[in-house]
Amino acid sequence: MRPAAPSAEQVTHALVETIHHDVSPRAVAEARHLLWPVLKGKEDALSVWLRATIDHIGNGRQPAAEPETFSSNRKSKAIAASLLSEMAGAPRQGETVHLGSLDAIADRYGTRLDVVVEAVRILEDSQKVILQRGRGGGVLGCFGSAFQAARMTNAFLASHNVPLEACRKLLEQINIGMIDLACQRGTERNLDDLNLAVAKMERARNATDVGLAWYPLQREIAALAQSPLLHVLARCLAGTLLLRRLTCADLPEGEAHELFDASMIITKNIRKGTAGLNALPHHRCQNALSASW
Repeated sequence: MRPAAPSAEQVTHALVETIHHDVSPRAVAEARHLLWPVLKGKEDALSVWLRATIDHIGNGRQPAAEPETFSSNRKSKAIAASLLSEMAGAPRQGETVHLGSLDAIADRYGTRLDVVVEAVRILEDSQKVILQRGRGGGVLGCFGSAFQAARMTNAFLASHNVPLEACRKLLEQINIGMIDLACQRGTERNLDDLNLAVAKMERARNATDVGLAWYPLQREIAALAQSPLLHVLARCLAGTLLLRRLTCADLPEGEAHELFDASMIITKNIRKGTAGLNALPHHRCQNALSASW
């Protein structure tokens, strides 16, 4: 099965569902102020999609929905609709719900495996499920979540051959902007979680655990920035980089030290409320991760 790449409108829908319309005019204004100078005059797929997405969210409206196309196989279409109903009534496991293996679904509906495969393809094409292979895998239903939005963003950008370097530059711009906002909005009262995240990096058992602990630190910085639109855009672009450039499961020792040292500089700036000095240390973080992750 090879699901079709999502359209720009489908990815925008996923982002809007993720944010749940809980975006203030201030957050939209911050996104425009940060990104419009970078995107101005560019007509590549990444820039056009991102401008349209921010405009749709800022205007408080969804993009026009594209009509769904289904297979002519009525039984597959019926099973696809039934699986959607199962998702709606099933308890969630984080951001997904386990619908079973392809064989288990075929047994449950008393039908052939190829009919179920077609039903799952229908749902994959509309970005409603993913097929996860291996032990504990199967068909997973996706809800409006950052996980789903990131997966769809990656599929869209990859299908349009958007260079990783363009994604990396834009992600850096967003992350540096959120760090500066965290410097402005961080107070002694709300720095506890940031300090805990840094402490976990410091206590990490090995280089790879330092790298893994870096991501929760970024989430705490984003929480301090109080800009959910920038946060979800950063998560989508970061997911694209991680999915497409991952070459090794382990982070080398030298890169881990560089990542930690640069993170400490950023954290100290946030504690002091020092904005405007975070571009270089964040660039060091991205460089430390880029070789392997």
